[in-house]
Amino acid sequence: MENQIKVTNIIHPGPGKRAVAATIDLAIAAAVGMLFFYLLSSFVFTPISEAVPTYDVQGFHDRASEVMDIQVDCGLFYYDNDDQTSTAIYTESETYQEYDAKIQNYYFVYLQTPDLIPLADAAKYTPYWYNVFVYGLDDEQGLYSEAELAARYDIVKAKGKLYFEYNMSGETAEYDVLATTRADQHLEGNPASDLTDDAKTSLLQYFYNGNLNYSSYGEGSIYILTIDSDFASRPFFSEVYAEYKTLEYQATLWQILIPEVTAIFLVAILVYFVMPLILKNGKTVGKYIMSIGLVNKLGYDVSIPQLVLRFFFPLVVVIGLLIIGGVTFALGTGLFVLVSYTLVIFTKEHKAIHDFLAGTVAIESKKSVWFKNATEEAKYTEKINAMKYVEIEKPLPIDDEKNEK
Repeated sequence: MENQIKVTNIIHPGPGKRAVAATIDLAIAAAVGMLFFYLLSSFVFTPISEAVPTYDVQGFHDRASEVMDIQVDCGLFYYDNDDQTSTAIYTESETYQEYDAKIQNYYFVYLQTPDLIPLADAAKYTPYWYNVFVYGLDDEQGLYSEAELAARYDIVKAKGKLYFEYNMSGETAEYDVLATTRADQHLEGNPASDLTDDAKTSLLQYFYNGNLNYSSYGEGSIYILTIDSDFASRPFFSEVYAEYKTLEYQATLWQILIPEVTAIFLVAILVYFVMPLILKNGKTVGKYIMSIGLVNKLGYDVSIPQLVLRFFFPLVVVIGLLIIGGVTFALGTGLFVLVSYTLVIFTKEHKAIHDFLAGTVAIESKKSVWFKNATEEAKYTEKINAMKYVEIEKPLPIDDEKNEK
């Protein structure tokens, strides 16, 4: 018994090999998934959604056109003929005056359109109002409450007075006309001279800095804030826009979300379930290339129920996060991958989350020896140990000096 030979020999692949295998599988899944998504969206779900219909197709297009018309009419957007959309990113403008003119047009011309907003609301948009709420000057006439002044955009309160000042007629401020840029913003402090280069840059960023992500890591410009905080809240736009977003969601559901989830499900089954059944030992294409297989925790062949559990758990997690969408999807998926790979690195058998759940272990398929089950292992072990043990005698030392002669 002291010479009993142990036949089974499990060798685990390192985290690096598993990472390469996973990357190969992910690349294959992504490529096939995009193809499936295109085919499903273009030739299956979109035609179905328009034929049934699952949503008001014509209503969606009508509301989309109405939304764009309102946006373009207000002067804060322009119509992009290439993309067939309206956009607020008017990057062709190079000076603050161009953006300032668009905002003035919005308040002094567009909002003065009869029946667009109540006359009492339209009447409040005077040059003095503009000086206080856009240029950020003090309410020297005391026309507004502290709450109204406090509600001004942060950039207006913080920087407006750095750039603008009231026009003066002698020692009297001209409140009924738009303010002008401060003298110190001009060359040699002369208001009749051109703006300094620094002033041109600062004023342009004040009115339009092109930073649509300001809410996360930047400061909004007056132009963007007018669109986000003022125009978007107007009843004449928000009501149409709300209806449009409802229809857009329904269209997105059938043209993007359902095809996307279906494509992910089909590709996941193909890459992570069907291929392991075809290639045996739980091998995906990536694992096959990297010579990695799967066994159960006892060191025997994995069963189909184990493969099902190992496959469906991450799939359900990913699809659930995808349905929730947004930041949750990105953070949730990232966290799942991070925790799983951390376990692969630091656990003794390099097991991922789904390995723990399914009771599977990754092995080096070309270096390991394992069996289908305990019965097969016992038979083979008995056969090997029943073989006659031959002890090889230790060879005599070679006399190098005699050999040389």
